[in-house]
Amino acid sequence: MYKISMIICLLLATTASAFSNAGPQSFQTGPRPVAPVRTGNHVVISPAICAENGNYYSPNQADNCRSFIQVAYEIEAQIHYCPHGLMFDVQTCVCNNPRDTVCY
Repeated sequence: MYKISMIICLLLATTASAFSNAGPQSFQTGPRPVAPVRTGNHVVISPAICAENGNYYSPNQADNCRSFIQVAYEIEAQIHYCPHGLMFDVQTCVCNNPRDTVCY
């Protein structure tokens, strides 16, 4: 139950921040998946959440996806930062080159 509530909180937070960011953005936009899509070892659950090995990841739109939130079963949510110059990419579930990244 804890895991589900954390996922819902992540979805609400990322949706709210996506609507609060006004003005031109430096990142790409692209098609939004409508159903979970398995790609390699991870699953894209929504435009703002991917999962891999029991962990859920969501980009932090407050810093243009330069960091991301990791939620794991029975562990407090943690913020991780991408290496300099990279952005968290939900489609690959890793930090990636900004020109290849879709940030919602």
